[in-house]
Amino acid sequence: MKSKRVLFFSAEVGAGHNRAAFALQQALAREDSTIQSHVVDSYRVAGSALGKVVADGYIQLVKILPYVYSYMYARGENSFGQAALYKFIIKSFSQNVRQYIREFNPDCVVCTHPFSCAVTSYLKADLRVPLVGVITDFHAHRFWIYRNIDYYLVGGRDIQSRLIARGIPASRVIPCGIPVDPHFASPPDQEEIRRRYGLDPCLPTVLVMGGGFGLVPVEKIVRSLKKSAHPLQILVVSGNNGRLQKSLSAYCKRLSRISPELSRRIRVFGYVDNIWEFMHASDFLISKPGGLTSAEALASCLPMIMVKPLPGQEERNSEYLSRKKLAVPVWDEGKAYRVIDFFLEHPQRLEKMKQRISEAGRPDSAGDAVASVLMPLLGMGKPVPLSS
Repeated sequence: MKSKRVLFFSAEVGAGHNRAAFALQQALAREDSTIQSHVVDSYRVAGSALGKVVADGYIQLVKILPYVYSYMYARGENSFGQAALYKFIIKSFSQNVRQYIREFNPDCVVCTHPFSCAVTSYLKADLRVPLVGVITDFHAHRFWIYRNIDYYLVGGRDIQSRLIARGIPASRVIPCGIPVDPHFASPPDQEEIRRRYGLDPCLPTVLVMGGGFGLVPVEKIVRSLKKSAHPLQILVVSGNNGRLQKSLSAYCKRLSRISPELSRRIRVFGYVDNIWEFMHASDFLISKPGGLTSAEALASCLPMIMVKPLPGQEERNSEYLSRKKLAVPVWDEGKAYRVIDFFLEHPQRLEKMKQRISEAGRPDSAGDAVASVLMPLLGMGKPVPLSS
């Protein structure tokens, strides 16, 4: 009997699209190890240089001209002219995608980026394969939304309503949560993790992230946390930003000469593939509100202090999370410690916030998506009802 095959079209524009694809891939393998799956960058499939041009261009644009990107993002929500241009680009790069899908011969295609949703939707009549779109933010830009996508996996009821308003039938929009790594569904013991990383099990612990592209002033944040009225210990994850990791390590070395006690309370890491452990070890997260990072924080019941949201989708994430009182925005990242001090001095307010986060978090979002959508599409099970 031929093994079922699932093709994940992602994009290396930020890490979130890949993280969602890998989360679903892992959940699928847990459900049935005979299923073959592959995660690929849809931009690189479309054109060998396209992926680098798009990724580099996006980062440079939000770095140098953030207001231009924000304007373009907002215009793209309602501008038919821009939509027509996008359609022209999709059509121009669709041939390589069509060939790749035919060669892999999947039983289902899952898209975790709007570009792959657009291309596969355009090719749907020709390929005749089920398509699933995975929206990786708490807001759905119109470039995500296409009638030919069979199912959408979304972060919650609010975004489900938005897609329904755009003409997508309710039965095809599944509010299972943004897919996070299945490990989030099995939280480890906090005290044990802290001891493993050489941390004091009793001290408040702050996780600082967002340095991968150098868009968040992580070092400024770490330095400012010394101003807290409470002794804090700090975990820093710098991602693939080797320069930041080196700079922070040098700072800790200098700090050790002045205050060995403070220096010992800071741990610096580069790229990690077990972020669920770092989140479960922490009491607070300071990061920009990327869709996956935010979903992971909710799944970990981890209060997040949001800094430096990227224009467009992260601004919308920040607005959503603030409106729902699931995270706290801070416009001066050097004063994030004040939020931490407030919650430590008002434990009842902290507990109420954590209760809201617990109710909104979906630690088994990837498993739910696989059970309710992917397995039935593969003919390997009946849809499993989701809890509200």
